[in-house]
Amino acid sequence: MTTEIDSCSSYSISRRRHSEAPHFHQWDDASRANIRKVSCCRKILKWNRPGLIVVLFLLCSCLCLGAPLQDFDIVITHGHIIDGTGSPWYSGDVGIRDGKIAAIGNLNAASRKQTIDAGGRVVAPGFIDMLGQSELTILVDPRLPSKIFQGITTEVTGEGSSVAPVNDAILQADHAVFEHYRITPD
Repeated sequence: MTTEIDSCSSYSISRRRHSEAPHFHQWDDASRANIRKVSCCRKILKWNRPGLIVVLFLLCSCLCLGAPLQDFDIVITHGHIIDGTGSPWYSGDVGIRDGKIAAIGNLNAASRKQTIDAGGRVVAPGFIDMLGQSELTILVDPRLPSKIFQGITTEVTGEGSSVAPVNDAILQADHAVFEHYRITPD
């Protein structure tokens, strides 16, 4: 009776009666080499088991615990986050450190200096106004509250006319506008 031996067939051999199982000296060279490899791997794993357990423990504790959540200046909680990728909104928190977004996700355990509860409102990165036309209004109120209240943080402006550079012809043409906004060109 010939029997092929591989890593899966050792189970079937062990279930046979001892008299039916082929003896080691009856196996071909490939089967012997395969058995030696398996047995060598088992010895290595058994010999390194304590070290392997320590390595796995350290790896798991690093992955599971992660680095401790760092302090944030501001954490915006309970927001409907729209990240600008085109994906639907999702619930989460936004951690801000040094004026920049540092983390997005569940930041309940994170320490922070200030918490802003968005209360289900949209939290999104700043919008870009591609046709702003705030050339003069920024000179009246540099905070541009009308833009900020809409979530606009970047504006492309200056198409057509611009507040700088100016020459005598532009000063003459825009004189009424300057007076209306109480701007003194210099």
